[in-house]
Amino acid sequence: MPADHQFTTAVTAGELLYGATKRGSPGLAERVRQLISSAVAVLPFDLAAAEIYGSLRWELEADGKRLDEPDLRIASIVLASRLTLVTGNVRPFGRVPGLPIENWLGG
Repeated sequence: MPADHQFTTAVTAGELLYGATKRGSPGLAERVRQLISSAVAVLPFDLAAAEIYGSLRWELEADGKRLDEPDLRIASIVLASRLTLVTGNVRPFGRVPGLPIENWLGG
């Protein structure tokens, strides 16, 4: 898939930067920032995603299928953007009705 058809979310960027910072390596956090800013477009958690988030969170909780907060926000952004989520973490995202998922890691 061409690079101009690949995106990440602001939530994903935050999670990557959190992980790099938690590791205690300022250089790693800076490398993550550079990679994100130069390689992909970053999709925001906007009002359209918030609308989906509210109803999706209620639906999943009512069905006893809670999703971790960052994953729920990522799924909402992907659904609002009408895109396909590419992840190696398929199992939790599989709880989200109507979320197109591809696992490029094959696992």
